[in-house]
Amino acid sequence: MDHSHHSDDMCSMSMIFNWDTKGMCVVFPWWHVKTHFGMVLTFIAVIIFAAGYEWIQKLTRDVDAAFKGKGVRPSDQKKVRIYKSIFYGFQVGYSFLLMLVFMTYNAWLMAATAIGAGIGHYYWGGASSERSMSCH
Repeated sequence: MDHSHHSDDMCSMSMIFNWDTKGMCVVFPWWHVKTHFGMVLTFIAVIIFAAGYEWIQKLTRDVDAAFKGKGVRPSDQKKVRIYKSIFYGFQVGYSFLLMLVFMTYNAWLMAATAIGAGIGHYYWGGASSERSMSCH
């Protein structure tokens, strides 16, 4: 009995590596890829999203450098720490969303994630690769 067929209204959820180009939901039920063209748009969106993560990391490095270069008044240290913590929390949440895209096990979306990370690193990665390969 074949249970692999599904209507266009249903999301498939594969727990194995696949090359599907339609019928899946990406992270959210409203991000339902129903057509091949939809997959092309999703591929591009994931590239942009992954590159955006590299941009967020650059902003974090820039903020850290700005506060290290200046002497922060003791009265402002708590504000700076709160600001940096909020920024860090956003960055972690962003990275987990990107991880969930990768965990669709869809080869196209995995490739888009890697391509976007590479493009983002090219533009915003800085001179060194001091980061580890992890979710955040």
